[in-house]
Amino acid sequence: MTSSLWLASVDGGVAAAIYAPSTLVTEVDGAKLAIRQVTDYPFRNTSSLALTLSAPTRFPLYLRIPGWSERLEIRVNGAEIASSPANTFTRLEREWKTGDRVDVTFRNPLNAVAGAYGSSTIQQGPLLFALPITERWEKLRDRAPAADWAVYPESKWNFALKRDAALERVEGPIGAPPFSHANRGLAIRASGVEIANWKVEEESAGPIPQQPVKSESGEPVPLNLVPYASAKLRITAFPTVV
Repeated sequence: MTSSLWLASVDGGVAAAIYAPSTLVTEVDGAKLAIRQVTDYPFRNTSSLALTLSAPTRFPLYLRIPGWSERLEIRVNGAEIASSPANTFTRLEREWKTGDRVDVTFRNPLNAVAGAYGSSTIQQGPLLFALPITERWEKLRDRAPAADWAVYPESKWNFALKRDAALERVEGPIGAPPFSHANRGLAIRASGVEIANWKVEEESAGPIPQQPVKSESGEPVPLNLVPYASAKLRITAFPTVV
């Protein structure tokens, strides 16, 4: 669920503050305005705004440029409009009419971002990606109306990412709820190597091995990374292997 998607501006306009499927119904300068936003963000990099007005009306429309956005493409009725820098709003003022359309495309690289202890985390735009681990749940005790559970890994998790290996974005059908084990509308294919001496310590993954790791086998295996919130048991920060 999202909230505060749209804001009123002090100069009589409206601002798209957050990108999510929505419909804004309001009035601007005496005219009735509806803006329908169609998007699968953050699983896709596009958002479209379709305007309906009771009469052609001039007002400013603001589009938020997120801080994580390296580059934003904005088109009004197919014509490209210059975008403002990240962490600002782009102001589009014109006489708007029914049928006008604004299309936004986020251009963000798929990167391995450096983290603590020399680790790497795969990120694109607002999403972090993680390796999902098969879960085994054991009930420890009932505490009505809830209970205490322990979750144990049932699949291998101790992988290092191959340094400079290609990353591939894979898009699939998006269902509801979008962040779940069964519904993964977006994944990243990466390459990793199992690290035998990275083990469980005190019921959790042990400290990340010293970087960079030297693989004992050198045999890469494919890794399917999913959005962070799609897996309850996961590895997000990886050592790197040469």
